Amino acid sequence: MKTRAIENSTTYNEFWKEDKLKGGIAKMAFESIRQCDSDLKMSLYSNIMLAGGTTMMRGFYERFESELRTLVEDAQEEQKSDFYVSAALHRKYAAWVGGSMISSFSTFKDLAVDNATYSSQTDMEKKNL
Repeated sequence: MKTRAIENSTTYNEFWKEDKLKGGIAKMAFESIRQCDSDLKMSLYSNIMLAGGTTMMRGFYERFESELRTLVEDAQEEQKSDFYVSAALHRKYAAWVGGSMISSFSTFKDLAVDNATYSSQTDMEKKNL
């Protein structure tokens, strides 16, 4: 089986060997919330938002919600009524809209790094940007 390299010569298959990363996006969301403080879990489970073009695939929302609900109920983390997943109609463009909003802030120029500065940085310096 062919694998593609990820940073530091870790292969794609090695990256996914950890059990908590197997099982798809719903499992990853569940594991992320499960590791949070108990007082935050209820708020996190009731404020899950899907965004990005991939979430526009037919059945994605329904499958994500169903799989996550099953994981939550099996672990008896929260009651059904406290569970909410939202998927905005225009979520395909959420990243672009967010970037557009951030770039409109007056402080954006202080935070942004231009191409010339980025290109002159070493790899270690780029990690700290």
